[in-house]
Amino acid sequence: MLLLIKLNVEKTQRMKILEIVSRNPSENPGGVESVADTIRRKLMGKVELHFTFMEKDVYESNSVRTRRDQTFRIPFKDVPICRPLNKSIFNIWVLFYALKHRKEYDLIHINGDAGGLVSFIKSVPTVLTLHGNSLSSFLHVRREYSVAKRILLLMVHLEAFILESLAVRNTTYATAVSDAVKDSFKGQRKGKPFYVIYNGVDIDTFKPWGDKESICRSFGLNPRRIYAIWVGNDPIRKGLYTAVESVSRTDHVDLIVVGAKRNPHLESERVHFIENVSSVSLVSLYQMSDILIFPTLYEGFSVTVLEALSCSCVPIVYRQISSSEILDDKVDSYLVESPEDFYLILRMLEKNPETLARARLAARQKAERFSADSMANAYEDIFLKSIESHNREHSRDRRPRLKSLNGRF
Repeated sequence: MLLLIKLNVEKTQRMKILEIVSRNPSENPGGVESVADTIRRKLMGKVELHFTFMEKDVYESNSVRTRRDQTFRIPFKDVPICRPLNKSIFNIWVLFYALKHRKEYDLIHINGDAGGLVSFIKSVPTVLTLHGNSLSSFLHVRREYSVAKRILLLMVHLEAFILESLAVRNTTYATAVSDAVKDSFKGQRKGKPFYVIYNGVDIDTFKPWGDKESICRSFGLNPRRIYAIWVGNDPIRKGLYTAVESVSRTDHVDLIVVGAKRNPHLESERVHFIENVSSVSLVSLYQMSDILIFPTLYEGFSVTVLEALSCSCVPIVYRQISSSEILDDKVDSYLVESPEDFYLILRMLEKNPETLARARLAARQKAERFSADSMANAYEDIFLKSIESHNREHSRDRRPRLKSLNGRF
């Protein structure tokens, strides 16, 4: 997917950006797509939007309706044996598109492996956002996958890592969503600007003030239970089986499963699969839940954890994931070392409601420090700084200077 954004920074000046992501934010609201869509929404007052999609004719969000301008359908993209080729085909197409239209843009924003080849274009400043390290992600692939699946994942992740590395080495500016992601690529930047911009959450949308009883009843659930929530679309990679096993050993905790396909072998009176969840329903499910149980082994920086925090839902996660950089263990979250620890923490919290209540208050306070507004403003500053730096290096200005650049990233 290509996302084209024209940013009106001042009445007489306009910054036009080619934003490259691989999927439609309205259909695949993952971390990468969430960041791109949040930038769009939070800069709405000074942004003129023009979206293009690979698969969908119309993108509708927040009453903004935009027509398709460019489309690219990857042939045989759903055939498993062709999956390793998808990203390369898409990147080649994006490269030719960017070369053809490069004079129209002030800047190109690359997201991870989507657009890695575009980083070779030097006539336009480029900014990279690394949402993770694909090679590190593969190293945490679980043994529950079949051998054939693991071989396929190795090919896909290796291809993505090569594209990420190309972008890291060649872009004008680079950002990462966590210190851990930045450190995993740091040696490849060779002194070029490299910043960390943590993902942000819309604290006005994801808020903790829901009526638990009415929300529970709307989903046919008992409001007197303690609820842990699991959110994801890959049950194996995100550790759903660990979550189910941990909850099943408690006395008063039920599990809400969001995003995964219904599994009759896992579903029970204590494990509730909620399918076809809208963004509004997701907020309600976070609000009625007390705990986020999220046994994923690798995340660049989890948007799910931020959303849970913002709704006063206490995360239990592995200490090794990057989100732990902003979490305070035993204050606003619980950081664990092993699968057994998930059960032990759940057991402790169900027996100590006062401890859980304090942690829920602290969770919301933590989320308020990582708002979507601050994230969008940081990206805007990076975009502007990259344009000025590129213009100085090339001893020319395609457009007037947009505004003075300062502030933290």
